[in-house]
Amino acid sequence: MLELRELYERLSTLSTERQKIECAKMKSELGSNSNDDLIKIFIDTVEKNQNIPQIDCGFVPDSRKNKRGTNPVVEIMEQKPLSKIKVSSETGETYNFTFCCREVPHLRGINKVTTKRTWIDYVGFTDEHPILGEIKWKSDKNPFYAFIQLLTYLSEIATKNQIKRALEMKLFGDHIKEINAFDLHIFLVNFNLKSKKFPLINDTKELVKEFKTKLKEKSPEVAKCVGKVLCVSGLIEENGSSFSKLAYDWLI
Repeated sequence: MLELRELYERLSTLSTERQKIECAKMKSELGSNSNDDLIKIFIDTVEKNQNIPQIDCGFVPDSRKNKRGTNPVVEIMEQKPLSKIKVSSETGETYNFTFCCREVPHLRGINKVTTKRTWIDYVGFTDEHPILGEIKWKSDKNPFYAFIQLLTYLSEIATKNQIKRALEMKLFGDHIKEINAFDLHIFLVNFNLKSKKFPLINDTKELVKEFKTKLKEKSPEVAKCVGKVLCVSGLIEENGSSFSKLAYDWLI
């Protein structure tokens, strides 16, 4: 059985052109129950990950708490901890969320189960759901790859044991008392609008739309963990300390 993490790691080796082909192929096979069906892979992986035990340790090591992030995006978001970030669409609709923590190694403490080293770029929350966010800074990968990453992280944290751990360790602060679903953020910052990766913004939108619809048909119970999926575009001027532009491309 192909697992999400295997898929995500395989995609990292492919060119942008090849990833466009993979995105289209993935969309066409949704719900087919073939070995390459993203819905089947997601459901099977979530089920397998239920066996990951609850680990009695925090998600973020205290020793790293005050160090700078790997890009300026989270530095800007964490300037005002627990303040709401407002993202608007071209039609004026808004999505508000609160940044909580950056670079969360959610598999920390699970070495007996997996040796994989990875982290969620940031976590936060809305009035309804906790958030898992993946940042793509400048030429770093693309929205399609980010979506597969987020599904991988979701499959690893949206289990009974890890949800209990997240609540006990207050991963999302004191504001989240129960977790039924996670919102997913694809955060594109200083993304090159002329690059070959740009069309994947819309390609990913169509994939997400079909994925959510067919996942609900296939497994309503597993589908509950997938909240809103948001693609955000931001702009930081050179040496800037704030976003000069912040808007969402789509919200599914």
